[in-house]
Amino acid sequence: MCGKVTKADPATLMTADERKVLDAFPDTVRLYRGGPGPTARKAASGISWTLKPEVAAFFKNSLDTRVKVPGLVIEATFPKAGIVAYIDERTENEVIANYRRARQIKIVSE
Repeated sequence: MCGKVTKADPATLMTADERKVLDAFPDTVRLYRGGPGPTARKAASGISWTLKPEVAAFFKNSLDTRVKVPGLVIEATFPKAGIVAYIDERTENEVIANYRRARQIKIVSE
């Protein structure tokens, strides 16, 4: 790329139906993530989140069993402005979010 930085356009990441779901989000959204520990802040350091705690638990368990890294299920709130995209291609209710905008981060399960 010779030093040129490009960005993914959120409009190309989502279908029209996914865009409608994202547009309907409230100003503050509660999201979940299954991420590597040992702290909630560390587990929050990622862009893939979900609306469903059970999906986050699936990814946490995947870390525990396949990667052999202790995972956490965490919950955080995000301002809608911190959300880049909503993708439901695999029925994971995935939300791409700027993890630096996460607030009220807490561990749901270890």
